[in-house]
Amino acid sequence: MARLISIDLATGQRLSDVDLSGLVPGKHFSNDLTFGDNGNIYLTDSYAHAIYKITPQGEASVFAKDKKFETEDIGVNGIVYHPAGFLLVDNSNTGQVYKVDIKNPSDVQKVETDQYLLGADGLLLNSSERLTIVVNGGNDKIYQLESTDNWKSARLAATTLIADRFTYPATATKKGEEVWIMNARFNELLDSNAVPAKRFAIQHGV
Repeated sequence: MARLISIDLATGQRLSDVDLSGLVPGKHFSNDLTFGDNGNIYLTDSYAHAIYKITPQGEASVFAKDKKFETEDIGVNGIVYHPAGFLLVDNSNTGQVYKVDIKNPSDVQKVETDQYLLGADGLLLNSSERLTIVVNGGNDKIYQLESTDNWKSARLAATTLIADRFTYPATATKKGEEVWIMNARFNELLDSNAVPAKRFAIQHGV
């Protein structure tokens, strides 16, 4: 199953329900989305190794499906739209970040970085030159990358410490210039002896 549902916040009523499961055969994991140009939505499917495009009218298509995305288990994950006209997307399994041209989605370029970020999950574009990456799966930390060449390459600009005690952080958002992290505690789903949490923390990041 892969669906995109929109809900009216004022009434709680469902506005649309777009079925994405037929776009690529096989297993699906609808993971993250971002709003791009002209109101289009770009959504990652971590098992299909694809990015889908959904128009404001609810028309869905495969936007990008590249060999660089393919990996075992969870692949493409976090995604953000850059106002210069491209997407930045990470791959959890390889720890790499890719740049995808909006006008030419077959042009997928690896962002050259000074390290791999295995377990990369949610992305947050702080500014045109700075990107926050949430990492989990045994390395629960928050990183920020900085680019001065329009994301052909990037370098590590900031990081949290293991001592900051994030519990399987999954995604990030901004309040002014502050970055806040949601701790998903997904590790409890993998532990048959764990008691599911009833309380979750939102933490100030980098």
